[in-house]
Amino acid sequence: MQSVYTTTKMWQFPDRLAALAGEEPAAPVHVRIKPTNVCNHSCYFCAYRTDAVTLGQDMGVEAVTFSGGGEPLLYPGLAEIIIRLAGGGIRIGSLTNGSQLRGKVADAFAAHGTWIHV
Repeated sequence: MQSVYTTTKMWQFPDRLAALAGEEPAAPVHVRIKPTNVCNHSCYFCAYRTDAVTLGQDMGVEAVTFSGGGEPLLYPGLAEIIIRLAGGGIRIGSLTNGSQLRGKVADAFAAHGTWIHV
């Protein structure tokens, strides 16, 4: 699986393309979850600025990105969610301002994260 954005990425998932032509729904390859709209910053440039699950086994999801409407690392149970998803073979990523990347969440990303963009 390529790690860069490309207009041809969909061709790397022929099983999903074939499912679209059939009667069965095609499972998403990637899910973006926004666990909170709360952020501890107010960056002028932020587009979202405002004043376990078994996804892999049950749905065929291969990756989850945690991002905002706020700072996703502020979500209280995020470390446990990361560990649980990773235990199911899901790749984990996050878009974050980085200010909360410490403690249990940092440990969870260090052990199970695929990528993090600060």
